[in-house]
Amino acid sequence: MSLKIMRYPILALLLTFSLYSYSQIGESYTYKNPTELGKVERYLGDTYALYTLSYVELDSKIKVYVLTFTNENTLYDIDRTPDLRSLCFTANQEEFDYFYSFLQQGFKEDQIRSLDVGQDIVKTVTTGSRFLHIFVNFRNGESASFRVSKRQLAKLFGK
Repeated sequence: MSLKIMRYPILALLLTFSLYSYSQIGESYTYKNPTELGKVERYLGDTYALYTLSYVELDSKIKVYVLTFTNENTLYDIDRTPDLRSLCFTANQEEFDYFYSFLQQGFKEDQIRSLDVGQDIVKTVTTGSRFLHIFVNFRNGESASFRVSKRQLAKLFGK
């Protein structure tokens, strides 16, 4: 009988601690305005595409980069509004340079290549044209794409 009575206070105590652990709110941070590395505007007939790359410094070595691009999958559909997508990742200068060189190498490769960037996957495809098609497979299962020329890629990365 005493075991039955003790079961409920222990259960109430466990529920209290489990609810308490899920109801915590983390610290808030205020960052400076992002620094824009590059911006590319493309006019494709009567459609418009915008690509920007900016970052926020976390400390002297680590930055959070945000690559914002117009999803090319929606550019040519008259019934859909073009949507902007963002690829966010944290990197030091060496990792950032590696990402840029990976994209540059895409102009020379005829094969589909992929790279994990943050929690997402970036794939590059060339079709023999002067543009590099960049596909982003997001962790939530969605995908988006855009394309840039060599000069536009350099401008986007501030080179």
